[in-house]
Amino acid sequence: MEDSFKVGTFNLGVASFLVAKATVMRNRVCATVQSGYCLVVLASDNQVFIQALKGKVQVPQEIQTLVEDTKAYHAYCNQVQVCHIFKKKNRQLRIA
Repeated sequence: MEDSFKVGTFNLGVASFLVAKATVMRNRVCATVQSGYCLVVLASDNQVFIQALKGKVQVPQEIQTLVEDTKAYHAYCNQVQVCHIFKKKNRQLRIA
C-alpha cells in the first residue's frame, strides 16, 4: 500500500467547478508540504488548472490566487511533477 493521507472536508459555499477543483488541489499541496514530503506528484483531471500551473495558458481570473498559492508551495519541495490525467483514469485510481 502506498504512503498517502486524506485532507479534511470544507464548505466553499457557491463556487464554480473550476474553483472547487483548484481549491482542493491547492489544499492537497499545502497538506503535503506541511507533512514534510519533498517529492510531489500533482496529478489532476482539471486540465485548465494543470495548464495554468505549467504556464501554458493564461490563468483564469477566478483561480489566479489558487494557482499562485500552489506555485508558492512548490518552493518548499525538492521536486514537483505536474501532470494531467484523464477523468476516466482518475476515477479508476480512486476505486483502486
